[in-house]
Amino acid sequence: MNNQTFEEFYLKYRKISRGYAYGVLHDWSAADDVSQDVLYKMYTIKDGLNIDNEKMMFSLIKRASMNKALDYIKKSSSKHEFVCQEEVAAFLEEQNSVDAEEVFLRKEKKEFM
Repeated sequence: MNNQTFEEFYLKYRKISRGYAYGVLHDWSAADDVSQDVLYKMYTIKDGLNIDNEKMMFSLIKRASMNKALDYIKKSSSKHEFVCQEEVAAFLEEQNSVDAEEVFLRKEKKEFM
């Protein structure tokens, strides 16, 4: 059974990996990404695993998929924080760069309205 191609291995375990990843992420596209990452990694180390033991393989894939999905969430939230901080910094810089002429024009515009 160690002669399985990646495609055979992937098709055999994809449903379980994707399902557990979706349970954490609630996003099928992200669950597909996680599933592919997990199954590729498992396939590359399959010689060190007892892949004939179905119960053990399902348990390993379940745990790896859930952990990878949690990592995916952590990475996504840290990227989001970074983007938000950059957006806030850009906004504050824009607000601080207002010159006197612009302030005067805004006040005049308010008076005429």
